[in-house]
Amino acid sequence: MGLVLEQTFPLGRFHATPWRSNPFDTDGEWPPSPWRLVRSVIARWYQWNRETGDGDDATLADLVKALSSSSFAFYLPPTARPGAVLRQYQPIGFGWQPGSRTKNEQGRTVKIPGMKSHARSLVQDSFWAVPVDEPILWFIDGAEWTPDLVDVLDRCLERVTWFGRADSYSTIRRRRDGQGVEPNCSLSREGSVEAVPVLCPTADALRADLERVTDDPKLIAASVPPGAEWRFALPPKRTPLHAPVIRRGTRDRTPVVQFAVSCAVAPETRVLCRLTKTLRDRAVRCLTADYEGRSVSWSRAERRTRDELTLFVGKNADGQPLRGRRHAQFAVCIEDGAPTRIVVRRATDPHAATEVDGLDEREVAALLRAASQPLTWTTAGSQVPAWSVSLVPLTPETPLPAGFDASTAQTWRSVTPFVPTRHRLRRGIERAGEDVASQVRRELALRGWPVDGLVVEEAGPPRWTAVHVPSGKSRQRAFIGDRMGFDLRLRFRTPVRGPIVLGQSSTFGVGLFAPEGGSVSGA
Repeated sequence: MGLVLEQTFPLGRFHATPWRSNPFDTDGEWPPSPWRLVRSVIARWYQWNRETGDGDDATLADLVKALSSSSFAFYLPPTARPGAVLRQYQPIGFGWQPGSRTKNEQGRTVKIPGMKSHARSLVQDSFWAVPVDEPILWFIDGAEWTPDLVDVLDRCLERVTWFGRADSYSTIRRRRDGQGVEPNCSLSREGSVEAVPVLCPTADALRADLERVTDDPKLIAASVPPGAEWRFALPPKRTPLHAPVIRRGTRDRTPVVQFAVSCAVAPETRVLCRLTKTLRDRAVRCLTADYEGRSVSWSRAERRTRDELTLFVGKNADGQPLRGRRHAQFAVCIEDGAPTRIVVRRATDPHAATEVDGLDEREVAALLRAASQPLTWTTAGSQVPAWSVSLVPLTPETPLPAGFDASTAQTWRSVTPFVPTRHRLRRGIERAGEDVASQVRRELALRGWPVDGLVVEEAGPPRWTAVHVPSGKSRQRAFIGDRMGFDLRLRFRTPVRGPIVLGQSSTFGVGLFAPEGGSVSGA
């Protein structure tokens, strides 16, 4: 007779450790072992007999024989996969804990007395994430089954509330109609490289073998418990968890995404580039995960993925910059010297002939996921503590800072230092026609702003400023990433509309100008 059992895990987790396996060395038991199922059914038989008194030893013996002599196969959900490992300390005994020695403020060695407390042990809990709406199916086939035994099995399965660890809640029911679904995992006696061992009862397993507790002397030293044997299973290939592809032409677009900045220690204005670059890199990894099912950097992504991210990163699949400024640009609003808001928008020139309107749904979702974890502006290996900031998404109705709205101004002041794209010759000799004012005028003219009558003047002393360093150039020279930045004031002949962001690393928060006298914001 063939039976089909349907097992679900309401919390989406199956916690169990295979026999004789160290929890630190395994992802958890998968597929569930028939040995565990048989022991669970026997335990529920005792509960059923205690509640109703309808059971007897002969019925239990027949049930054990029917289960042990049956063959097992499974339908395992292809989307199931190992979950994130849980680790926690648990008490293992109460007693005297030895003291220790330390040094006091005077540098003298003093003894810390011992005390009575619980000792702790690190416990690892591995589990499999199982879809709640897609059950595991057990295909059981045996010659010992009778209608009466099947009815007893149903009564036992009704009382199963957990399977594996006690926090692995589960329900098991027999399917009345087992048609329409075929097993995708079977058990064999011979293993292979990709096969996993599964503990099964032998055909002649005794009731006493199946009822042994784990601290039984016969089990502690046994590689295989009495009445059990190893079979081997080849689980089905996991289905990649790809997000559905959304075509660019059908996506809704958001003009601007804003985040409030919360921090205990505010970063200096000169290092904001590192903060915004971290946010951009995280968003790129979230986008690659959407397209490929794995989180990788832009350079390691497949070519078709890099092509999809062209308008976000500002370069094509070959790494060549796009013509015009059509990529995502990150702005940081500053008040009283501290960042208060991050603004992300599509960096289009206000005077460009063509313009891509805003960020699409997938880019916005990636930014929200990237901002869900704190950001740090300290460099890798730095001696400075890893200070961080937290970002809180703002509603679309939040007003834009001055310089990003539709207002105009005649005088603009640096919020973050302007870093020239052209550097001086050796020994600080300035190139002909490459002074700071000339570079500002040239860049403004290329982007369509009026430069006739423009006055460029220094509003403060120059200062070292962190800039974006391409990954291929990060080891070329010492102190790479710091450039001389200039605090400037721009006076136009007529009022102009912003935002104005110029110079090197303008995408990452360097070279923003805001209307002088308005709220200060940076990009």
